[in-house]
Amino acid sequence: MKKLLSIFFSLALSFLLTVQAFAADVNITETSQGASFEISDVVDYAQAYGIRNDDAIERIPIQLSVNNDVSTELVIEMVPAVTRASGTLNFTVSGNFYRTSDRVIVSVYGLSGSFEYTGNDTKITGKDSYHNSTADKWSGTHRTSTSKNDSEYNVSVLKGDYTLYYNRNENSTAWIKIAVSKSGIYTVGGDYASYNVN
Repeated sequence: MKKLLSIFFSLALSFLLTVQAFAADVNITETSQGASFEISDVVDYAQAYGIRNDDAIERIPIQLSVNNDVSTELVIEMVPAVTRASGTLNFTVSGNFYRTSDRVIVSVYGLSGSFEYTGNDTKITGKDSYHNSTADKWSGTHRTSTSKNDSEYNVSVLKGDYTLYYNRNENSTAWIKIAVSKSGIYTVGGDYASYNVN
C-alpha cells in the first residue's frame, strides 16, 4: 500500500509540474547588449511582452544575464481576480541585480500595481516602484508611469523604469510593464539594456 501511495504521489507531482510548466512558459532572449523576457500568449494590443492566462499564476521566477558583469533575478506574483467578467488584479514584480562573478546582490528593485476591470473599462487603482542599492559603488534610480490605450480594449499600462549605476556611470537600464484590458486579460514583460560602462 505504501508503495502504491508513493507511485500515486509521484505521478500527481509530475502532473502538477507539467501543468505549471505550460502555465508559466517563459521565453527569454539574451544578447551581448541586454536581455528581455516574455511569458507565452502575448496580447498584441497590450503593447508589452507578456502573460495571458485565465488560470491563476501566483509566482513566476525569471533569471537573465544583462551583461558580462551583471545579471538579474526577478519574481512575478499575481493575485487572481475573483470573477471573470469584472474584478481586481494585483501584481508584484520584485527582483535584484547581482554581480555574475560572485552573485553579490548590488541592488533590489520592484513594481506593483492594482487594476480594476469591469468588462467595459479598466483603471489602475494603486501603483508603487523602488530601486535601492545594496553594495558599495552601486546605485539605482526608478520612475513609475501610467498610460491608457482607449482602443476597443481599454488597456491600462503600468510601467517601471530602472537605471543601475556603478561608480556613478550608467551600467544598465530596464523597464517592466504590467497591462490589463477591460476584460481582465493581462500582460507582464520586461526589457534590459546594457551599456558596459566601467
